[in-house]
Parts: sequence; structure tokens; C-alpha cells
Amino acid sequence: MKCFATGQAFAFDPDRGRLWVICRRCSGWNLVPIEQRWEVVEECERLFIGLTRRYSTHSIGLALAEHGTKLIRIGA
Repeated sequence: MKCFATGQAFAFDPDRGRLWVICRRCSGWNLVPIEQRWEVVEECERLFIGLTRRYSTHSIGLALAEHGTKLIRIGA
């Protein structure tokens, strides 16, 4: 899982507890193992809600954190 370390973008679905790391080299979405994702999904949700630079539709949201991390929120 060498793409995991190169990710600067994360996609998450808080309702289903899914978390993907998006590789900046190949743009591949790598699903994080279930043992590692619940706390990170909760943190992504808190960070996403707290950001003022975000855009959302009814099923997807995009946000950019100050340190350059991109968040993609999936779901209602």
C-alpha cells in the first residue's frame, strides 16, 4: 500500500464509515482497512464541518484545509 503515504487528499463517507486515501501520483483511491478508519473518519468530519472553504451538493462535498489537505465528503 505504497500510495497510502503519498496521499494529500482523503475521501470519506461518515454514514458508512468508509475512508479512502487518494494518491497524488496515480490519483488512485485506496480504501483504508476498517481497523484504522473510524477515528479518522470522525476527525475528517469534524475538520470538514469546521472549514469555511468548502462546497457541497446534496451528495458530495469538497473542502481544502489550510495545510493543503483536500477532503471529499460523500453522502447526504
